[in-house]
Amino acid sequence: MNVSFKIPTYLSSMAVMHLNWMEDHDPQRIEKLYEDKKLKEYLSEKVNSAKYSMEELVQKGKTGIEAREEVVHQIICQKADRDRPPVAPMPGQMRETIRMSLFE
Repeated sequence: MNVSFKIPTYLSSMAVMHLNWMEDHDPQRIEKLYEDKKLKEYLSEKVNSAKYSMEELVQKGKTGIEAREEVVHQIICQKADRDRPPVAPMPGQMRETIRMSLFE
């Protein structure tokens, strides 16, 4: 018997990477998206945008690894903002609540 599981886009490695980045750089936005029940949709859209950009970069001659690296820095972890000092961290309980909501 073959069993396969489809991981939702909002739980993909890129989505988690972006969520981690947002926790350090834009926790208020995560809280707002969570309160508005739009976090899953936002993360899915962010990942789909990244995948589309990766496909375009590969078509233009980049390797898959080069394309992923560029997309991670431009879309997922937004390289221009990575040098900005982190803001006040999200309280641990709120972080846990938000992360658990992704599995509901």
